[in-house]
Amino acid sequence: MDYKYVIKSLREQYDENEIGLIYNDIFELLIATVLSAQTTDQKVNKVGKTLFKKYPDLENLANARLEDVIEIIKELGLFNIKAKNIINIAKMILRDFEGIIPDNMNDLIRLPGVGRKTANVVLTNGFDKYGVGIVVDTHVIRLSNRFNWVNGDNASIVETKLMSMINKKYWRPITNLLILHGRSVCKAKKPQCKNCILNLKCPSVN
Repeated sequence: MDYKYVIKSLREQYDENEIGLIYNDIFELLIATVLSAQTTDQKVNKVGKTLFKKYPDLENLANARLEDVIEIIKELGLFNIKAKNIINIAKMILRDFEGIIPDNMNDLIRLPGVGRKTANVVLTNGFDKYGVGIVVDTHVIRLSNRFNWVNGDNASIVETKLMSMINKKYWRPITNLLILHGRSVCKAKKPQCKNCILNLKCPSVN
């Protein structure tokens, strides 16, 4: 199924600029994205209200007590390591980057708990940098397989394949559109093919 057809169709249903995380600045986006691993955006948004009220910037978070951060985010998966990571992220940015959140892939992935997926989210949604990479989460992997774009679930391999077949200018919209469609229609266990705008051409329709 042609990716331009997918984008054109999904744009009729979704706002390609929408992401599930609620944030006010790049600092909050970075921390929220790190916290979002293996949990839902809704849970991150819930704890984020308390977290960012108490620690509104890098300086406050860098000086936070680990136990206090754990208490705030304890309903998230992997809360112990996430608490350590976000505190150490704040410390590292203050120490190594003069308090400025990096705006490039190489520096972002040096931060604790930040991989390509998180870095891509920050670069595209925080810095409006397109053509850097494609955010590959479980929805993107699932839909890419169902559309016969890829065959496998290795995030790095999926990203490389998608980057090779999709024009750079579409990397941001394809990411957000696939995530939104995967959440609402093309679900993991019970895809709603009858209600899918792509069902006439999708190779996996049932």
